[in-house]
Amino acid sequence: MATRRTASRKKLRRSGSLVLYWEDGRLVCEDYLRRERCAVSPAVVDLLDQFGAPRGPETVSLAESNPAELGRTIESLARQGLLTSSESKRQKMLKSWRWGAAARHFLFATKGANVHVSRRRRLACARKLMALSLQPSSYKEYPGRKRIALPKPPSFASAVGPLLASVRDVRRFERRSIPKDWLSEILLLSCGEQGKILEQPWGELVLKTHYSAGYRHPIEVYPVVVSADGLPAGLYHYNVRRHGLELLRRGDFSRQAREIAGGQTWVKNAAVYLLMTAVFERTSFKYRDDSFLRSVFMDAGHVAQSVCIVAQSLALGACATHALRHDKAEDFLGIDGVRESFLYLVLLGRPQDVGQDALISPYRGVSRGRRSASSGTAGTPSVSRAARSLGLPEG
Repeated sequence: MATRRTASRKKLRRSGSLVLYWEDGRLVCEDYLRRERCAVSPAVVDLLDQFGAPRGPETVSLAESNPAELGRTIESLARQGLLTSSESKRQKMLKSWRWGAAARHFLFATKGANVHVSRRRRLACARKLMALSLQPSSYKEYPGRKRIALPKPPSFASAVGPLLASVRDVRRFERRSIPKDWLSEILLLSCGEQGKILEQPWGELVLKTHYSAGYRHPIEVYPVVVSADGLPAGLYHYNVRRHGLELLRRGDFSRQAREIAGGQTWVKNAAVYLLMTAVFERTSFKYRDDSFLRSVFMDAGHVAQSVCIVAQSLALGACATHALRHDKAEDFLGIDGVRESFLYLVLLGRPQDVGQDALISPYRGVSRGRRSASSGTAGTPSVSRAARSLGLPEG
């Protein structure tokens, strides 16, 4: 009975972020906000069901369970966070979310799943996987169906063809700065405002160079500038309305950026880290179905691809990474992770000469245009010139 009296001192309620599912023959209860889970019995589910509202443990009962055993079970559930005496800050903020359990579970349960390990361990794991089975093919084909061969052009008819054919991930950077004008151009053409559209009843909506469901554009960009001519090192926010950088904190945050990138060694010499977040309400205000969480991730991909294309046009290196520590990023940015959440990271810098042009390409021999490796601002392509190369209107 002592255990029961101890448990009764506080009223408890069921955590508001629990989901139940079967896995490997076991019933699993997962708290997706805390990213913890445990196997439970149907009797425990019945017990959790009784704590939908705050109540003292002494007021509940469970068939075929004596008070001492019930008290121990309740205290165990409280230690594991399945029962709690108060709502967490994030649980309170989640009440304002317009999407349901499916979207919530996907977003929060998959945060911080990537943990960087050494190259030696990755290779050892890869060898084991390859020894167990064949990896899936990179191609899908329909054998026996009529196939119409498409010609590989001697030169590209589209103005953007040579540029797109030369885009590559760059994972080796030189310790050199990039011009502020180039960073400005990358931001303007990847996520900057290009005009407005009037759509009733929503009013004026922002146009950008990429598609976004309903013109909602939920992505925000926070550049961590390490080395850019004319810009103090620090954490910035890109102001779309004003096309400007808002200095949030001054200082060298390259170490924090590397930690956010999972501690991967190759990111160390990047000149700028572009941290992307999503303000979910922009999309969920119009689209209330859970499936539209998918569109937010698509938006991040559109922005990242645009960054890589414009960077390539400026002879800069760019690379995106998914090996991320979301909680570290959100703490660093000072965002709550619920209304605004960290999604993606793109790095910019001066590429090392590692023989990128020697990579096997299906367009070998096709005219790609000329690349400039200028180290300064002299000869910097203007915004209008880059806009022309991407097929955008000038001005």
